[in-house]
Amino acid sequence: WTRDRFNRENMALSIRDNKSYAQAPHGFYFSNQFTLTVWIKVHDCGSKARIIDFGNEGINDNIILSYSN
Repeated sequence: WTRDRFNRENMALSIRDNKSYAQAPHGFYFSNQFTLTVWIKVHDCGSKARIIDFGNEGINDNIILSYSN
């Protein structure tokens, strides 16, 4: 965690390499409505890099947002 754009401590997530990730709590994403907002600053990116990947490890009920240069 890091400071956000308003300089508030521990209010933004900083991921600096391709091995880092954040894990959301297990559970509720497809039984109710939810909103997810993402601001990204790409430093280096490979093909089809995943920004968001929510899923149940099956072929249904998955949300994937990827970036490709």
